[in-house]
Amino acid sequence: MEVCEREGVMPSVIIFGGYGVFGSQIARELVSRGISVTIAGLNEAKAKALAETMGAESRAADASDRLSCLAALSGHSIAVHCAGPFSDKDTALFESCLERGCHYVDIADSRPYVARLRSVHGQFLQKGLSAVYGASSLPGISGALALRMTRENKEPPRTIRVILFIGHRNPKGRAALESVFRLFGKWVEAPQGRLKGMGDREWVDLPAPFGRKAAFNFESPEYDLFPERLKARSVVVKVAFEKAGFVFSFLGRLPQGLLRLFKNPLLKVGNRGDQRGSSGGAVRVEFSFEDGSKRCTTLLAREKGQQMAVLPAVLAVQGLLQSKNRPGVHAVYEFLGESALLAELEGQGFSIQSEVF
Repeated sequence: MEVCEREGVMPSVIIFGGYGVFGSQIARELVSRGISVTIAGLNEAKAKALAETMGAESRAADASDRLSCLAALSGHSIAVHCAGPFSDKDTALFESCLERGCHYVDIADSRPYVARLRSVHGQFLQKGLSAVYGASSLPGISGALALRMTRENKEPPRTIRVILFIGHRNPKGRAALESVFRLFGKWVEAPQGRLKGMGDREWVDLPAPFGRKAAFNFESPEYDLFPERLKARSVVVKVAFEKAGFVFSFLGRLPQGLLRLFKNPLLKVGNRGDQRGSSGGAVRVEFSFEDGSKRCTTLLAREKGQQMAVLPAVLAVQGLLQSKNRPGVHAVYEFLGESALLAELEGQGFSIQSEVF
């Protein structure tokens, strides 16, 4: 906050993609905590309509356009990037934050985007600004759980497996669904070799009330972060949906031409409200060791899984507003500290369960 305050900027937050599934929930959480918020997005009417329901400001802005970002950032001290899907080519917002002197927070689970942001650590450090990435389930909560497990085990794990479970009743934004579709037919580079995107179906046993679910290969920054930070030689990230396992198994067998025909109809279905199933969610991290033993830790939301997913971003913003400035580019669990992040999540009613096999 110190840079912005010297420039006379009030401590207010602008959320790009603020009327989307994640952006709108982050906005509501921040407003409920008495924080001044501006809802920004390409559709000015949607931004204004949501802002009016919560007493916030609104602004038209394009997170992929530098001039639009610079104009929108004026008068704000923190930008929150929720306007996915994230691409390593769409760097306009964090570059504009550097130019304008604003702190930056995102919910990015895009591996190339996070790599691009991490490459400008020195520039944020030099400016005395904080950039906090991955402030959601992946890699934020998964990273916090993995660091906690590392501190509890002297031996480094041979393999780390991450599982993100999403209850069917959680709203699914188009950007999130697009990121899933992009993985079909794509190879994911892992430390141990290539994995087939949305392939290699495995059955995983999640804590009650969720039970046994089908999980598929997903691409996320853990493939780069965990070998570097935790010395893991093998990393697998998987996603499991409560009621769509058979759909993804079917789609994974289709050639690209047929898959494109199914894409738009399925995106429309996925965006509709559906009250079947659960609104819960879970992030599970499993360590496998050389002696064949296994340990796992799960952060469990029996309901309100989406709230669990947005809280890391909310806490990062709140920390910045309370002058917790750690200059440079950091994962949310590094910025807040994994113990503090997990304690906050437990304080909100989400539970942490550990098992040894």
